[in-house]
Amino acid sequence: MRRVVRPALEEGRVVVADRYELSTLAYQGIARGLGLEPTRQLNDWATGGLRPDAVILLRIDPASGRGRKTEEPDRLERESRDFFNRVGEAYDRLAAVEEGIVVVNGDASPDEVEGLVVSELAARWPGTFGVLGR
Repeated sequence: MRRVVRPALEEGRVVVADRYELSTLAYQGIARGLGLEPTRQLNDWATGGLRPDAVILLRIDPASGRGRKTEEPDRLERESRDFFNRVGEAYDRLAAVEEGIVVVNGDASPDEVEGLVVSELAARWPGTFGVLGR
């Protein structure tokens, strides 16, 4: 992150990542029980304290998410339903208290989800995000 994200931000570029601190806090800190604050401290060390301006949380029912998967599940994806319920609850808990998290209905169609995400980003940074081409 320090060698890629920070220099891009210093150049005034927009950086979009598919996962960052929030996923580590939800999966390891809360769902796996490693502790929220120790996990946050490790993240801060690893990223040099770099935090996102906004997080789009695609909230989807775990069963629906599994139904969308087309490849063979990996080690993490083979976790129990109980684990993914804990992860979902962890994300909900974090979204309720952390700043800058926007929850988007991930159960909608891919086109609808894309529209919701682009709308949220465009509302935060007008003129920066147009229609993302397919």
